[in-house]
Amino acid sequence: MSAEKSCLMIWLFLLLIFYPLTAYADMGPKPQITIRVVNPPEQEYYLDLLVKGDGTYDNLEYDEKDYDPVKLAFLQSYDADEWHPGLTQGTAAPMHGKLTGVEESGYRVHTFSYMGVPEYFKIILVTPDNRLVISEEINKTAFAFSMDYDYNTGEISIPQIIYSYIRQFIMTCLPTLFLEGIVLKLFGFSFRRNWKPFFGINILTQIFLTAAVGKIMIEDGQIATYYAIIPIEILIFLSEMLAFSLLLKEHNKTRRAWFAFTANLFSFLAGMVSLLWI
Repeated sequence: MSAEKSCLMIWLFLLLIFYPLTAYADMGPKPQITIRVVNPPEQEYYLDLLVKGDGTYDNLEYDEKDYDPVKLAFLQSYDADEWHPGLTQGTAAPMHGKLTGVEESGYRVHTFSYMGVPEYFKIILVTPDNRLVISEEINKTAFAFSMDYDYNTGEISIPQIIYSYIRQFIMTCLPTLFLEGIVLKLFGFSFRRNWKPFFGINILTQIFLTAAVGKIMIEDGQIATYYAIIPIEILIFLSEMLAFSLLLKEHNKTRRAWFAFTANLFSFLAGMVSLLWI
């Protein structure tokens, strides 16, 4: 590999590292709670989140006129055990949402987002015949939290986090093996002679990457992941350069280490793109 190509790869790597630092503070995804109401009634109902704390921000300041005053009054007057409807009565920080939700494929979907989204909440419903229905307390366990709520039974269903980890592993591991396999051949290594260390090292580092990055992505979101992935990837770069230089067959250790650096650079770029889709 020529010195010019090596410098180009290093500059690309540094660009990807420092690019997130130029983002504005309010860019990127915000905390979110998505409630999919199963078996919703045909008549209009309202759904809000019961929260604790101050109601500094009036989240319905410009939308209040759009709602039924009778149903809205039920939410505006509710106050029990320090719980109050966050969208209707306010939150400590801004929270966006819509009491009526939107229809999607036979369900009614209510999305609450922005910095006022609570970590713990209850669902409060005003039914079509103006009754109040309140759920059990719910813990928001993910940055972009989603759940199903059965209107008829009150049953709550929350997807298992393990499926997010499995999905992330598949979405990062398969492209990594494909890209690094191509780089392995371009560097003149025999796949037949090196498949064991190639698969072993890559799968081990992908498990580590999934566990570390997946936890941050699920709990803290995409922007936090961009920052955290930098030291994680540096550790992976160094570990794979050492492991491949010792375990690959053919060529000298310098060539093996350069293969590891180049292969990781390409898989790192692909991984940054895949973060947009996870």
